[in-house]
Amino acid sequence: MLNDAVALAAFEEALNDVRPGWAVHDGAIVGPGGASVRLVQSHASASDGHTDVQLVLEDAAHRRVELWDCVVGMGATHQERAQFAAILWSRTTAGAWLELMYSMRSPPWRERCMAHYRGATCQAG
Repeated sequence: MLNDAVALAAFEEALNDVRPGWAVHDGAIVGPGGASVRLVQSHASASDGHTDVQLVLEDAAHRRVELWDCVVGMGATHQERAQFAAILWSRTTAGAWLELMYSMRSPPWRERCMAHYRGATCQAG
């Protein structure tokens, strides 16, 4: 199960590679605009490289929007499994989630990032 300090550090680094501004605080990875990511065990898994990922769009909101995902990392050591899971998740689910979240909040960012559908690259800023 990947829900310890090693896994949190791996996910923090991976999220910062996607969009800077993430830091571990009180067992969660807190990002820009009050977003947060928590690594939890919401169901049983036979893999020790598994974690469930809770995505919260705005942690302090009165009506929090939570999205759930899970990921499994592979590797010979706990650290390798954590890094694999963090990189895999950040390059798939996290990218789509962050685009959705931040595009809803900031129209100029949305215009820049949605341009990738027309073949341009996304540049957060």
